[in-house]
Amino acid sequence: MERKIAGGVACVMAAAMMLAGCGGPTGTGSNGASGGSASPVAKPLDLSKLETSVASTPVDNQRQDMMSFTNGTNVTIVAVSLNYRQKSDVTDDQRQAAFADLRQAVTMIEDSDYEELKTEPLKCTSNLIVKPGATSENGECTIGGWKAIGDFTPLMEPDTMSVAYLKGTNTIGKATYDFVNKKTTLDKAESKANQWGDDKLTKTLPKPESTIIGGSVSDTSVGYSVYGTTHDQFAAYVEQCKQKGFTADGEGDNYASMKGSNGSDLSVHYFPDDEKMTINLHTAD
Repeated sequence: MERKIAGGVACVMAAAMMLAGCGGPTGTGSNGASGGSASPVAKPLDLSKLETSVASTPVDNQRQDMMSFTNGTNVTIVAVSLNYRQKSDVTDDQRQAAFADLRQAVTMIEDSDYEELKTEPLKCTSNLIVKPGATSENGECTIGGWKAIGDFTPLMEPDTMSVAYLKGTNTIGKATYDFVNKKTTLDKAESKANQWGDDKLTKTLPKPESTIIGGSVSDTSVGYSVYGTTHDQFAAYVEQCKQKGFTADGEGDNYASMKGSNGSDLSVHYFPDDEKMTINLHTAD
């Protein structure tokens, strides 16, 4: 079982990447959302209308907590981070019962680390684009950095929720909901939705047909994440790369590695659960 990064807003996590302003998702996902149309903020944003639900769900022959939500707001949601806290009256016996499945599944946890783990809160994330009125399902939940195997909801109560949303044609806004005070707070910070570069290395690549693209660029490499992408769009992009002069070096159902005419290395991966395509290109040097 893999350890997952669960704490903080970091660009290594898809939803957190959006909320931190490091780029993020777009495209048309299974929820029918299209990254090509932004939702104008015509009314004050009220995140209490974003109805979340966490339940223990069978995943890969194990039950684990997963998040779903219905977007009752007036904007298109592109990332959600739902943060819980343990209830003040939780007993050790309740913790022992709730963590039993996780303890059995992850035997490499040291006893001392396990005792600390039992005090951790639950955190659930989604990075799917969800238009007003639509529903997102199967957002991953973690606890202390591990997949939330079992059911931790009896121990928890919602604390805060961070949300990234489309604000205009090329802008991502952020907001936080406080469950205790039932208050939505808008972040003054905004980020550019489409971060596709104009550098020499990026120009050797075909540009994905997406409105929101997160990326990083250096002198020797570029990396991009494109969200809301279907498998057909991934496959079409791989063919476009070949038409641009890249030669296949290895291919599978959800990945392709290619070589550029100048010796550069290109890898394109598709992640169906996140509806995400990643593009990484490195120079030969």
